Amino acid sequence: MNKIWKLKENKKPSQEIINTAGNELLAELLLQRGLDTVQKITNFLNPSKMKITSPFVFTDMKKAVSRIFDAIEKQEKIIVYGDFDADGVTSTALLFKTLSHLGANVEYYIPNREKENHGLNTKALVKLISKHKAKLIITVDCGVSDVEQVSFSKQFKTDVIITDHHEAPENLPNAFAIINPKAINALEKDLSIEEIESLNELAGVGVAFKLACALLEEKKDYDFAQDLLPFVALGTIADVVPVLYENRAFVYSGLKLIENGKHYGITKLLESCGYEIKNGISSENIAFGVAPRINAAGRLDTVDCAIKLLISDNKSEIDFCVQELNNLNRIRQDLCDNIFSEAVTMVQNETPHNSIILYNPQWHIGIIGIVASKLVEKFYKPVFLMTKDPNTNLIRCSSRSIPEIHLRNVIAENEELFEYFGGHSQAAGLVFDPTKTKFETVKEKLNNTISNYLDGKKLNPSILVDLELKPQDINLELIENINKLEPFAEGNKAPVFMTKNLILKSYKTMGANKNHLKIFCESDKTNNSKPFECVFWNHDSLNIPEGKEFDIVFSPKLNVFNEISTIQLDLQDIKSEYTNNNKKEEISSPKLYDHRKKTDILNQINDYLMNTKVSTSVFAQDKKICSSLSTYPEIQTKIKNRKNISKCSQIMFFDYPACENQMKEIIQKTGANIFHFMNYNNKKIDAQELIKNVSGMLKYVDSNKNGETNIFDISNFLSISDDVTELCLDILESLGMINILEKNNQNIKIKFNHALEFSKIKENEIFDELLNELENIYNYRQKLCTLPVEEICL
Repeated sequence: MNKIWKLKENKKPSQEIINTAGNELLAELLLQRGLDTVQKITNFLNPSKMKITSPFVFTDMKKAVSRIFDAIEKQEKIIVYGDFDADGVTSTALLFKTLSHLGANVEYYIPNREKENHGLNTKALVKLISKHKAKLIITVDCGVSDVEQVSFSKQFKTDVIITDHHEAPENLPNAFAIINPKAINALEKDLSIEEIESLNELAGVGVAFKLACALLEEKKDYDFAQDLLPFVALGTIADVVPVLYENRAFVYSGLKLIENGKHYGITKLLESCGYEIKNGISSENIAFGVAPRINAAGRLDTVDCAIKLLISDNKSEIDFCVQELNNLNRIRQDLCDNIFSEAVTMVQNETPHNSIILYNPQWHIGIIGIVASKLVEKFYKPVFLMTKDPNTNLIRCSSRSIPEIHLRNVIAENEELFEYFGGHSQAAGLVFDPTKTKFETVKEKLNNTISNYLDGKKLNPSILVDLELKPQDINLELIENINKLEPFAEGNKAPVFMTKNLILKSYKTMGANKNHLKIFCESDKTNNSKPFECVFWNHDSLNIPEGKEFDIVFSPKLNVFNEISTIQLDLQDIKSEYTNNNKKEEISSPKLYDHRKKTDILNQINDYLMNTKVSTSVFAQDKKICSSLSTYPEIQTKIKNRKNISKCSQIMFFDYPACENQMKEIIQKTGANIFHFMNYNNKKIDAQELIKNVSGMLKYVDSNKNGETNIFDISNFLSISDDVTELCLDILESLGMINILEKNNQNIKIKFNHALEFSKIKENEIFDELLNELENIYNYRQKLCTLPVEEICL
């Protein structure tokens, strides 16, 4: 999709602003971020020295603190009630750690995404109040809209303190205290506009941190607040709130503490993602490394391992949690890829509209929001993905949007169709009862509302470009200036630049699935040309001839490898006179997924196969492997071997073919383009056992099938190559154990004579050739077991 490049207005900074920033380029970037005074720039460039608003500017803070300390003194049971996304998990961990530190009798509770959804629910409250004898419930990242649930708790004399950051309704719950900057009369009236804006931008974890700071301030225990900043940084980045004002100070300080090893769990999770802590930690590392893994737990399972990673002091437990989170994240990625593929196919088979509205009752409720975001990126339209909740039989929807369409307003205009809904301008959710309202009706109404909003306007994605640079401007000094704007996140995105007329030298695909481009180019065709290396993520082809000019929009990064620093240009878009011409039909590269080091995931694979619509074959020939898979019904029904495998979209290799020819045969028969390599215990085939097995099979064939068999059937049954089967037959015939009466291609007819001692077989001149072929099978399978997945040739 062609993107419009919009160059921001280039405001010329005053000398005073330049002096404060340090140089003209940085001053221009700061002005474009609305930092137009010396004080604003000074605060922005020195986040560790920023003045932080007192937690007691919340009007209910004093009574909340008093109630909590009363509960601690009486050892009343306190429950921290959170949410299952990264903001809710970090909020829960932060307040649980704080209350434990203060000596509270505290536990936490986070609802299950599939069974309970967001916020307080009555069933959970019954359990917490009756079983756990909860006398005080403190919500984090939720609760401000739960009027009925709070009233229910009060009936049992259980107080509720709400900490939240979501939009507050006019009719607030009758809670003991509400600490939410967006609630009516929640803040002192004499705050400045900047202070109010700062507090309104807090994530759920930021609001929970304010409560924690108030508690610690009462105890004059200021140092412990520092230990909580890694939680605040993680949750704030993950929740995609603007990292400005106090959020910037919290994230900056939290990342520094993580860099310095102040949180073992987050550090270990970052290291497991491949990040080197010694090179520093960026908000991007958190957003693309840690946050998805925390969220994967809440999307696919319970969040227990995520919480334990954050609150535990036991390194062995934390290491286990890191492994579990990584396993869940891999499954989440596979589910995303499959649902995305299914959704794209559905879109292509539908009449185009101004929005994408799809329903599949088998889609995973925890994944459809991520896929909706990917579809928005691909098609630049509002996306509504819906699935059936098996617990309620209601249809649940996750939606994502583009800047031109305010999702919550679109949904609110059709609120009579829904049981409930909520969200923001760019992300929202809704639930409806299909027995009352058909999916087609919901789809039609939403489409019509969006069309009315657009009123004929065409949707075109655009990229905002901060500055146009000449090639000589792209240097280490530029990187140093950009680093002063860190941490980057919502509200303070990494600057984007444009450079024109670069010359293409060459390019290649990279990555496990060969779906990214590494592009080598230079500034001009002279001998003094400046070389550049670019990475174009999620692109696998480039329709520009070598030696031709092209323009780029990019963000520069410092790439450190083997202690050598180079500048890498991360491309957002490319334009050339060739990009829209001379397009060749592209054949999509096969997608290879590496599960070879994963164990104990058969339950998860079985659940995945139960829900996916992608046609799948499970390749397994070895009888022991087939037996181990037989207790998993969804896996068992999809087991195929060389003989019965047929057309499908993806193959899971639990067993590995014996040779390259078998692999090609399997791929040709299936037409598959997605391949999963599972954990496989490669063992050398024992020649003696093999000869015995072949001999036994031939004896059975002679007695029961008139001596008629097939080389393919023997190879398939014993998981060997056809060459090995033929060698076994040749050995047995040369020793007089069998007579081959007829041979027509792979069909043979034999007569079994008698068995021989293995010592006689070993003396046969063909036996060494058999050993070589068995070694070839072992070596081929070993390649499939050990080669980096991107190097496996299919």
